[in-house]
Amino acid sequence: MAREERPPARPPAEGGFTLIEVVVAVAVLSVAALAVIGAISTLFPILRQAQMQTEALRLAEQKMEEYQELPFFQLLEIAAREGHVSGVSGKFYWTVGITPATLGEDISAGPGDPALAGPTPAENADLAILQVKVEDADHSPWSPILLRSEVVPR
Repeated sequence: MAREERPPARPPAEGGFTLIEVVVAVAVLSVAALAVIGAISTLFPILRQAQMQTEALRLAEQKMEEYQELPFFQLLEIAAREGHVSGVSGKFYWTVGITPATLGEDISAGPGDPALAGPTPAENADLAILQVKVEDADHSPWSPILLRSEVVPR
């Protein structure tokens, strides 16, 4: 009796992946994808804060230019009346401080700062110190934007 040959129980490997290899590869890719998603979700608040600071800086520059364009006597009138102007613009609070000063005066402190050696009367002022402060109306953790400039009569 001739013996019949049966085909092998398993066909020879043809270069494919086993189920275990595929499961391990999917697990590794899943962990990597979760790490990338975590990094991106951390980045969004940072980008939002940078956008808010950029908008605040743009507003501060706009207010500074607006007040620098005013005639010198008008700045002194505002300084004599209230010393500052403030308002709300969208999501920001802004304040423009105006302090009259003389050329020999120590002006290293900001407008309204008690470090200034007594207020200069507006009629004796040689220059006006402008300080613009913009902060987030929602009280975000970033520091307010402060711009400072000296304006002399033209």
